[in-house]
Amino acid sequence: MTGSKPSLITTSLTTLALSISLIGCGSDDDSDSNPNTEYQVSPLLSDTSVTLTEGSDSLSINQYVEGNLSSTDETDLYTYTAAADGWVMILLDGSTDSDLDLLVYADGELIDNSSYITSTEAILIDVSANSDYVIEIEAIITGSYTLTVAEPSRALMSLDDNDYLALSSSNYTLTCDSGTSDGSYSDLFIINFDEATMRWPGSDSHSMSLDGDSVTIAIDEEYQQTINGIVYLYDSDGNLDAELERNDDNAIVSATYSMEADTVTTIGGNNDSCHQTESGTFSFML
Repeated sequence: MTGSKPSLITTSLTTLALSISLIGCGSDDDSDSNPNTEYQVSPLLSDTSVTLTEGSDSLSINQYVEGNLSSTDETDLYTYTAAADGWVMILLDGSTDSDLDLLVYADGELIDNSSYITSTEAILIDVSANSDYVIEIEAIITGSYTLTVAEPSRALMSLDDNDYLALSSSNYTLTCDSGTSDGSYSDLFIINFDEATMRWPGSDSHSMSLDGDSVTIAIDEEYQQTINGIVYLYDSDGNLDAELERNDDNAIVSATYSMEADTVTTIGGNNDSCHQTESGTFSFML
């Protein structure tokens, strides 16, 4: 979908509290491997075996490029030209302790971004044949990276047998001491029904409660990051409630959800408190 997440600095834990609302996908063949028969998943996309080749500033499908950002004032730009309609995965793997952000533009407009407080970013977009997509990499904390543009692949996303990758479509409102903001965005999440856990790419897992088709996730997040000598502290508490949706074969295909959370961001000793509401859907993709 069109839209982007709110800014990390202006929205009290956007990258943590908002990101808890998303979930991921699974491949057609992987339903039988999940021992929890109550939670079989029928993903939208088929898994693909991908062979990568090295690319350049102009990328084609199933290519990667390596780079390095040595200053937070720098950005690296790449262009991907889609040869056909369909879903494309864009992955950014940064070096340990780096924090790099991934942004994608079409026709000069930002259409998606991934800006978690990790060294891994991932975007899944539905592209149009013969269209150009500009990929921008920014450094919050500098480091080297590998950028990959590829067909959707469980192996590239490092999914275990019972992991499923989902794509969300979300609307949010943040009411903060500093002001109110709202908008929409899409994101990726990974869920494992067998282990009752969920996570976003590159992060640790969070426990979830399953009661039939009802899913509850308690949001309790704390994080600290130092950027250019300024200490950022994040704290969030709340709940996310989701209802799974099934097809005629009783396999899970999607979900609807709502979330409320209270967040506090402390930047250089200054606090900004927010109340956050969010709702949307997510579809299981791989």
